[in-house]
Amino acid sequence: MTSDLSMENLLNHCNRLWIFGYGSLCWKPGFQYSSRKLGFIRGYSRRFWQGNATHRGTPNNPGRVATLVKDEMNSVWGVAYELVGHAQIEQALKHCSHRELELGGYIVKIQPFQIKNSTNVIPVLVYMATPANQHYLGPASIDALAEQVTNSEGPSGHNIEYVCRLADWARHECPEENDQHLLQLDEKIRQICQERKICMRTAMGPDPTPLSQYHRKKCHQAERLRASLIMASLKQSHYRKHKTLHIEQNYEISSKTISTNAK
Repeated sequence: MTSDLSMENLLNHCNRLWIFGYGSLCWKPGFQYSSRKLGFIRGYSRRFWQGNATHRGTPNNPGRVATLVKDEMNSVWGVAYELVGHAQIEQALKHCSHRELELGGYIVKIQPFQIKNSTNVIPVLVYMATPANQHYLGPASIDALAEQVTNSEGPSGHNIEYVCRLADWARHECPEENDQHLLQLDEKIRQICQERKICMRTAMGPDPTPLSQYHRKKCHQAERLRASLIMASLKQSHYRKHKTLHIEQNYEISSKTISTNAK
């Protein structure tokens, strides 16, 4: 992959590109892609240290969104989206550049991405925020983060949705990660919502397509498994019935033979 990460250069030199999502891109990418891979990048931790005043908050009441911080002993799990061809690459880069670079204050880097259950490593584009950008809020306790999240909302929805859908996604698709910062924040947010009678269903909004597809896939898998178990049970029942009938017939034949010989 080229070292010049400007959109113009990427469009001119790349026919295939991978973008790594570790926040809302995991469950709501917002662009078309050819394939997706689960996996992780090394040397970082996910933290909700970036402020957001355009999507999950307002200038007067910014929300909290995820960024990556250097952590040599840790890894961050997420999704790598494969973009193939000029049209897909252009659409995705325009979407991410506007949302992450222009509005969010993020920068873009190339990082090696380890595909789950594979030895393959691929280079991916990663958007991350640094303390140098104007929206950076920095560290805070889980309690303080949860308070800010539960009180923030923007044009894209409630800040609660951003954090809790990411936590749901992580539990379902990447249980290996065990991101305690994310999971503890999610737990605290849900606790606050319960105590203050905040409706989680309203805050979360309608199910996004990627997560719904995931649940539908799991339901279909469960239905297929149940159907196969039923078929196996029926076959076993038929086998037992046939075997019992065969034994009974043999018994009748043997009984008649013994009776005839006795005479």
